[in-house]
Amino acid sequence: MRQLSLLTLPLVISQIASFGIMTADIIMMGRLSILDLAAGSVAIRLYQPLYFFTLGLMAVISPLISQSIGSGDNDAARRTFRQGLVIALLLGLLFMPLVIFGAPLLEILGQGADVAEHAKGFLFWSGLSLPLFFLFMIFRFFVIGTQRTKAQLIVTIAGLVVNLILNPLFANGGFGIEPRGLEGIAIATFISYFVMNLAFAAYVQFNPAFAKLHAFRRLWRIDIALMRRIIRLGIPNAVIVLSETSMFVIAGFMIGTFGTTALASAGIANQIAAMAFMVPLGLSQATAAVVGRAAGENNPTNVGAAGWGAHIVGLIIAIPMTALLLLFPETLTNIFIKPSDVNYVQTLPVVVAMLFYVGLFQVFDGMQIIASAKLRGINDTKIPAIMAVASYWGVGVGSACLFAFVFDFGPASVWGGLGLGLAAASVLTTYRWARHLDSIARGRAILVG
Repeated sequence: MRQLSLLTLPLVISQIASFGIMTADIIMMGRLSILDLAAGSVAIRLYQPLYFFTLGLMAVISPLISQSIGSGDNDAARRTFRQGLVIALLLGLLFMPLVIFGAPLLEILGQGADVAEHAKGFLFWSGLSLPLFFLFMIFRFFVIGTQRTKAQLIVTIAGLVVNLILNPLFANGGFGIEPRGLEGIAIATFISYFVMNLAFAAYVQFNPAFAKLHAFRRLWRIDIALMRRIIRLGIPNAVIVLSETSMFVIAGFMIGTFGTTALASAGIANQIAAMAFMVPLGLSQATAAVVGRAAGENNPTNVGAAGWGAHIVGLIIAIPMTALLLLFPETLTNIFIKPSDVNYVQTLPVVVAMLFYVGLFQVFDGMQIIASAKLRGINDTKIPAIMAVASYWGVGVGSACLFAFVFDFGPASVWGGLGLGLAAASVLTTYRWARHLDSIARGRAILVG
């Protein structure tokens, strides 16, 4: 638990800083207008499934590198990192047009024509940013896999600072730069991630700690067999991540049918929930690395200790997060929207109701992401993917539709349905982890497959 906590702290801070870039964007949108907030929020939801699919696919990089280092195979660690960069770049180029030309899709998904038109400039620069987003993931998973997590903390905080400086500059104008409004916010994010990737590449190349790994040696060489292995393990995990995140995306579109005020409220609640999620997400990344290292060393005792220790730490973390969301919803809402806004009175009660549900499912949200990370650490991704789809879409989205459109409980009740989906995933994945430990204790190999 001590080892996990030491690894987790810089990861959590960097996750918050990384997501703080998007949070700063959302805050800036709210400062511009409710229309900018609604258009920007729904545009982010459009490319989030692509982002989170890639995040899930690439997340296996960290435990694979940890397993390689644990078994003393530095060459395998370097080759895994190299192929991760190639896959990330290819996916970024593949998904780019879907975002750049995504405005008509917003209308097809039931969003207003004015919202879709207003989002075009933001979508253009967000599409150009996708390769940078994905490459940054690989750098982060590489240093997490080597259990050197402080570097990505420094790089991410630097990127956040750049974004905070450039956001108002490009949105409102100044120093010879014309105001670009919502589009300017996306331009600032593009520049921030470009700077962070350069900084990360320089760190990995010149830091003596990575000298023996030779991270960029023969960077151009393609290893088809290793790429297949990464994709084979990563696709089920991508399904897990995409199932959960797309559940929230679809919920946002469902809430959007209740009007612009409900859509803006969902954007605020989603951002607060996502920020709270950064804490268990950072813990899960550390968990996957520690479990993977123990698995590479063929140490079943440490595998079990790391797994259950992460569960206990996750429960400890969830308590204050729940209290914060339940006790201070208005204070959190005021970060994103000005009380002087003409729509404030209509928006506030909807956001507060949504945050009530967000607070209630903090424990389940943390437990399911940690359990999934433990399973990923031993290369178990296929069955957890099936569990995720059944939980998030069968229980979560199904309950949300029932509450909002059949029982007519209103837009906030959509989040109650999502909470039930997270609870189901938490129970199923934790049970599967316990079954694995029982099989390992009876002599089965640690790594699945």
